[in-house]
Amino acid sequence: MIDLHFATDRALLNGLREHLAELRQRQLIRTGRGFTADRAEDLVTAAYQLTRADHACVKDYDAKADGKLYQIKGRAAGKLTMTGFNDPRTAAFDILVVVFFDADYRVVAARWVTRGAIVRHQAFRQASRGYRVDLGKIPPDDWEDVTLDMLAQEELFDRRDAQNR
Repeated sequence: MIDLHFATDRALLNGLREHLAELRQRQLIRTGRGFTADRAEDLVTAAYQLTRADHACVKDYDAKADGKLYQIKGRAAGKLTMTGFNDPRTAAFDILVVVFFDADYRVVAARWVTRGAIVRHQAFRQASRGYRVDLGKIPPDDWEDVTLDMLAQEELFDRRDAQNR
C-alpha cells in the first residue's frame, strides 16, 4: 500500500478513480459524481474568488460574489446533458458553471451559462420529475468558454501540491 501522506494530489485522484470504478463494479456505490462536484466547486470558487454557500441552508446555488449566485456542476467529459434541475425559471442562481473532466479528473472543458439561457433551452422530463438541459444544443452565443480559467486554476493546485510534497 502506498503512503498516502507522500502521494501527490494527482496520484490520489487517479487512485480514487480506480477505487470508485471497483466500488461501482461491486455495486457498492452508484456513481462517483459527488467527488466530481466537489472538485468542480474547488476549481470555480478559487478561480473566481467566490464564497461558498452553506449547503445546510442553501438549495439552489453553490457560491456567490458581487451579488451574483452561482450553481456549479462537475461532469465526466462527453456528458453534455444536465439533469435534475429544479425549475430554472424560479431557481435562485444567476450563473451556471459546468466543468467537464476526463477519466483522471483533469479539466477538459468548462462553460459559463446564464440562468436565462438555461430557461430558454430547458425541458421538463416527467420520468425524472425534473428539468433537463442539453448543453451541446445551446448556441455558442448563450454560453462562455471558461476552460482556460479552469486549466490555469488546476495548474495552480498541481504546483501547490508539488511544493507541499
